[in-house]
Amino acid sequence: MASDQTTKILLVDDQPANLAVLEAILADLGQALVAVTSGEAALREVLAHDFAVVLLDVRMPTMNGFELAELIREHPRTHSLPIIFLTAGDADEFPLERAYALGAVDYLTKPFNPVVLRAKVAVFIDLYRKNAELARIEEERHRAQLRSRDARLRLILDNIRDYAFIGTDVDRVVTEWEGGAAAITDWPADAVLGRCVDLLFTPEDQAAGQPEQEARNALAHGRAEDRRWHVRRDGTRFFADGVMVPLRDEAGVHAGFAKIIRDATVEKLAAERLAESEQQLGESRRQAEAERERLLRELQAASERMRDIFHRAPAIMCVMSGPEHVIDMANQRYLELTGGRPLAGLAVRTALPELAGQGFIDVLDRVYASGEAVEGHNVRLLLQGHGDDAHSGLEEHFLDFVCMALRDPDGSVSGVLLHGVDVTERTRANLLAVGQRGALELAVTDAPLGDVLDVLARTAEDYSGGAALASVQLTASGGRLLHAAAPSLGIEFQRAIDAIPIGPVAGAAGGAAWRGEPIVCADVAADPLWQQHAALAQAHGLRAARALPILAPSGAVLGTFTLYYRERRLPGPQEEAALALLANTASLVIGQRHEAQERQAAEHRSRAILESMSEGFIALDPAWRITYANGAAEAVTRRPREELVGAQFWDLFAQMRGSAQERALRRTALERTRSRIEAYDDAQNRWFEINSFPMEASGSETGGLALYFRDETDRRRAEEGIRRLAAVAEQSSDFIGIFTPDAGGIYLNPAGRRMAGLDDGTNIAAWRMIDFFPREDRPFVRDHVMAALTGGAAEWEGELRLDQPDGHEPIPVYFKGFAVRDADGHNIGLATITRDITAQKRSEDELRRVAADLSEADHRKSEFLATLAHELRNPLAPIRTGLDLLRMAPRDAEATGRVHAMMDRQLGHLIHLVDDLLDIARITRGKIELKREAVDLKVVVQMALETSAALIDGHGHRLEVDLPHEPLPLEADVTRMVQVLSNLLNNAAKYTPAGGCVTLAAWREDGHAVVAVSDTGIGIPPDAIGSVFEMFTQVRGSLDRAQGGLGIGLSLVRRLVELHGGRVSAFSAGRGNGSTFTVRLPLHPGSPHARPTGTDDAHHTQPPAPLRVLVVDDNADAADSLVALLEALGHATTVARDGPQGLRLALEARPDLVLLDIGLPGMSGYEVARAIRRRQGLRQIVLIALTGWGAQSDQEQSHEAGFDQHLTKPVSLEALEQALAAAARALR
Repeated sequence: MASDQTTKILLVDDQPANLAVLEAILADLGQALVAVTSGEAALREVLAHDFAVVLLDVRMPTMNGFELAELIREHPRTHSLPIIFLTAGDADEFPLERAYALGAVDYLTKPFNPVVLRAKVAVFIDLYRKNAELARIEEERHRAQLRSRDARLRLILDNIRDYAFIGTDVDRVVTEWEGGAAAITDWPADAVLGRCVDLLFTPEDQAAGQPEQEARNALAHGRAEDRRWHVRRDGTRFFADGVMVPLRDEAGVHAGFAKIIRDATVEKLAAERLAESEQQLGESRRQAEAERERLLRELQAASERMRDIFHRAPAIMCVMSGPEHVIDMANQRYLELTGGRPLAGLAVRTALPELAGQGFIDVLDRVYASGEAVEGHNVRLLLQGHGDDAHSGLEEHFLDFVCMALRDPDGSVSGVLLHGVDVTERTRANLLAVGQRGALELAVTDAPLGDVLDVLARTAEDYSGGAALASVQLTASGGRLLHAAAPSLGIEFQRAIDAIPIGPVAGAAGGAAWRGEPIVCADVAADPLWQQHAALAQAHGLRAARALPILAPSGAVLGTFTLYYRERRLPGPQEEAALALLANTASLVIGQRHEAQERQAAEHRSRAILESMSEGFIALDPAWRITYANGAAEAVTRRPREELVGAQFWDLFAQMRGSAQERALRRTALERTRSRIEAYDDAQNRWFEINSFPMEASGSETGGLALYFRDETDRRRAEEGIRRLAAVAEQSSDFIGIFTPDAGGIYLNPAGRRMAGLDDGTNIAAWRMIDFFPREDRPFVRDHVMAALTGGAAEWEGELRLDQPDGHEPIPVYFKGFAVRDADGHNIGLATITRDITAQKRSEDELRRVAADLSEADHRKSEFLATLAHELRNPLAPIRTGLDLLRMAPRDAEATGRVHAMMDRQLGHLIHLVDDLLDIARITRGKIELKREAVDLKVVVQMALETSAALIDGHGHRLEVDLPHEPLPLEADVTRMVQVLSNLLNNAAKYTPAGGCVTLAAWREDGHAVVAVSDTGIGIPPDAIGSVFEMFTQVRGSLDRAQGGLGIGLSLVRRLVELHGGRVSAFSAGRGNGSTFTVRLPLHPGSPHARPTGTDDAHHTQPPAPLRVLVVDDNADAADSLVALLEALGHATTVARDGPQGLRLALEARPDLVLLDIGLPGMSGYEVARAIRRRQGLRQIVLIALTGWGAQSDQEQSHEAGFDQHLTKPVSLEALEQALAAAARALR
């Protein structure tokens, strides 16, 4: 069947993306889609193939859609091919008349509605198939006729011997000899084929040239009658009725003749067969007529579908008849536009009375009278709304339409067709865009703010179609709003509204400002917001209002944007969106003005700061032009500001061109880094120190430079004088050095270079005075010697040590230093004389030196132990208690296990504290190392409570703990978090009078674990809350019950919490009201069931294969306990008590691994490690440093000596197992 066949649809668009969209939409139709990208290719396709419909883009580069349509219509083959035009332009700009004149069946606007597009194309596919079916039926009928005729002819040829069918070539030579030719003429085919057909003519006709004449007549007239006597083979004659016709090929070239002759005996039989043939033809006609009726019915059904498409079309469509424009048919969009009223059968004037006087009915009259189409663009119409209340007001609409005359078959106008689009939303959007753009363009010209807001207010009124009166008020002092723009509101109403304070019942504007959110008053008379001011609004004819606060990005209310209505109503969603857009634009404009004012004030402040500086300041643009110079720059450069500003920097400092100073400045400009140079001005004979910094620039431009000038002439001259004096020191055997006021190197005599181990080529300017002293002495030199030299004393002398190169011991020296001052008493440098007193020191009484050393060591030990005792008392207390419990308690495995676990935790805490004390500098610099692990917060709390229990109990406090049942998983350093919580608990206990209450509570909140430590203690004054977390601040420093301490506890708490990604805060209601410290830590999502600390899975990992281990430690207890632990782990061990013994056993036993202490008698651990690494056969041994020294410098030194790993005492089982596993891997 034709309906099952695939039809072709031609898609024509020069954009492949558009073709892809069409193919995707039409794919569901299951038809053959032929896509081409040019008019030329499309023309070739339609001339070569049949298509159901063509979807043709209007705009194409070489041949547009209309030109292609004209060519399609001119060709007979494609004259009636359906064309649907496609356009990406506005519907109102599409040339409908030209499209319909070219026979277009429709047009569609991009982007397409897939449902509509498929429906339209499906109609033409169905129509094409039905036409194809009609053509097929007609073709079948024709072929049936041909088959019937061929059959009849074959029957005639094969069965009716009374007809002779003879074919000849152009020379009348017989080529076919059919039918009754042999019977009639008595000539068999094989005897006559290839001979001239003239042999059938009588001799007299041949002599008269009758055969040639017959051929000529046939050629001239298309046929030649042949009714004459003919001759049989035997010479007898017969009378035949025949005809000769010329034969031509498809090109019309003469190819021969056909000659048919018959005798009279077969005439009757031939007539009967002819009647039968006519009967068969009549039956075929009747069948074709029935098929035609069926196809007409299907076409009527297709017409009904087209009517359905008409009603569902997205455009507005209406068919009106007669001079009164009676509405015959209107689609759904037309009915929606007119409020859903019944329209069919009514004249337009009756159905839509509100159109009277708007000019639209005049357009219909003109089209009906002239027959010419009329187009309308953006035509404004007021139509009755969708409400039931006929007096509720008219709604404003904007239409693009075309009205076309409908004609009867005789050409007379019978009605009008309206086709249009409701462009109300587009028009209003354009109106908003124009108003917003106008306001912003006005704002950037620094026009008065009131003028800019007036544009926005008028835009709002225009958008409402005159239904609303706009008001823009700005916040003012006294909690009021003042009008900045209200183009249509009376001045009396404005003044009255401005007088109303912002508040909850201050009308729409005041209420919106009070709440900070939009307010809608559908009926002023009944709205509580207007209960005090309803009479005011009604007196000015205002019945409803809609107000939006104008908000800054921070949320602050800048003002309000209000629409007042003269009738009771609710604004539609479009009006609300438009008002929000205008309010946001107002916020942008107002905020820009505020920012400009703040920027101007900042510029004034910056300029005031620069003018107050004692240093000269110059600003350069990227072209090295001076844009600003402060007052000090005039004094330093000795040039007036008028000469500086606008001048080229390189013109003023021409002597710097080509110098290192120029290269440094240009590098600063290019690399955006800072630099410091010194420059000499020939003209003024002056030296300048210039510090340059890159300046930021807006946008993508490169900023200029900021230059700070200082006159260094006096300093340079003094330094030069010092250098001249240094010549005297060249011959001295003492260390004589000259330095800048800030201790930078200027000069060092030869003896000093030899004493410090420096060669003659060393640049002394790269050295500072403090660099000549050992690292451990530098704090003393900095705090005492340098302080004295640069302070009021201006001199210092005494014994020091001078550092030596290549690791040699520092030598003792007697140092004398003093400040060098100019005539005005200004410090221009430092001079030192240092003498080597090594021999003198060696001759001093050894006991006296030892006593002094012991005294100093004892002093330092006392200070250290005092501090350490305070910090370690808390973890040592539970360890001491645990030991007592183990000694006193019965052999209960479970109780012993709990004590062991507690002591293990406290020992780990103690180790961490020792690590902190050894690396206190890292804490100060914020580089403390966190040892994170997954842990439940409740475990941390329990450990903190154990640490602080003694202190809390000792003060007789009641401890209350409130923990959730659910786990609170953290990724944290357990010791540090215990330190945090115990610190807070200890503070709560110390600062709460005896018998108080300390509370610890924890809970989950917003993805965080929250811990609060509260007390009923003496509290914190409000003025001290902000500083409790500062370094060296006492928690209760302003109160009478200060508890001493270093004042770093809460600062360390804050630093540790912040390193964990959390925060800590303090709260107190004041003196005597207790305090609460709250810690918030992020929960760790990857550990929903954090394991308790102390159950590390590392203990259960596969142990390494047994190793041969050499332990070298002079501490017998430490060595023996480590050997016992290693043997328990399955390893073979050997022990050495000093360095030489360790080296000897390493050579003899050739162990896999050496655990080597650093501080050993005889040879240090470093020396043993280097000796092992130098031995060819021992280089594969894994060396692990096992020492109490754990600083970064210690680890680096052990690595340099050849150690593979560095473990700090005491070493946990976990750390030891990990080290052994790493060693085993290294030995594979």
